[in-house]
Amino acid sequence: MSLKSNGQPRVPLVQTVGLKRYFHSKPGILARALAGEKERTVKAVDGVDLFVHEGETLGLVGESGCGKSTLGRVIVGLYPPTAGEVFYEGRPGTGGQMIFQNPYASLNPRHTVRQILGVALEKRGVPLENREEESIRLLERVGLAAHHLDQYPRQFSGGQRQRIGIARALAMRPRFIVADEPVSALDVSVQAQILNLLEGLQEETGVSFLLISHDLGVVHHMSHRVAVMYLGRIAETGPTESLFENPAHPYTRALLSAIPRLGKTRSGRIRLEGSVPSAVDPPPGCRFQTRCRHRKDICAAVDPPAVELRGDPGHVVWCHLHT
Repeated sequence: MSLKSNGQPRVPLVQTVGLKRYFHSKPGILARALAGEKERTVKAVDGVDLFVHEGETLGLVGESGCGKSTLGRVIVGLYPPTAGEVFYEGRPGTGGQMIFQNPYASLNPRHTVRQILGVALEKRGVPLENREEESIRLLERVGLAAHHLDQYPRQFSGGQRQRIGIARALAMRPRFIVADEPVSALDVSVQAQILNLLEGLQEETGVSFLLISHDLGVVHHMSHRVAVMYLGRIAETGPTESLFENPAHPYTRALLSAIPRLGKTRSGRIRLEGSVPSAVDPPPGCRFQTRCRHRKDICAAVDPPAVELRGDPGHVVWCHLHT
């Protein structure tokens, strides 16, 4: 499903069709001997259809372990897909850069900033004699300075390290960036600076973002559209204001009910019963049916189809309650 411009369908900058990524893990010798355990398949991403248009931010939310980070890594090519396809600029193939969650672990501690940026600039084909000038330009763009070039990651604060990570991503001049929890490891006082930096970069360059975050406030502020992920699949997606004001999937309603609201009591909080099923052995039919208070017989037997809500263009839910 694509948005339209001047009556014509817009080709997404990035699109996934039936995307899957499975991981196979072998138990240890002792586990095989004592319990007879066999190889397990973790269905981290299990049939995802998404799209991101040029110049927009798609927020991706969901519980820990639902497959958000894995999806982002497949889209940019860090993991090969098990099945399905990624389309970049309308053609099969991956593309884009990634800003990683942990700025303390994503930078090589043995490399200076000059070397960190130099690797990306070399890959982009920037001549050696031009790399220092380009590196300084990148640092200044993210709020750092030329004198930082020959310093090591340990000499920077968490916010400064994340700025270096952003500069490294920008060194490739990407049109698309996956920002995986870009502020979760930072102090609250620094988070706003990084978010403002990302917004400014989008206004300046038109770059698109897939913003992965647990912080629904950040997602609401930053995103043009939002996708809700549960146990390897998308449960609901739509324009940000529409999804936040009119959540259609029971899981989305539960997520949004947890947002603290000034002047309102917590009586409307929806508390989910049970735990998230294993991605090794997900339930049949709707993945959420084991925790859903509105479950019907069909939910345990048939995968729910995608349904666009009436009168709400682009707001799509995968739920039998709306079929």
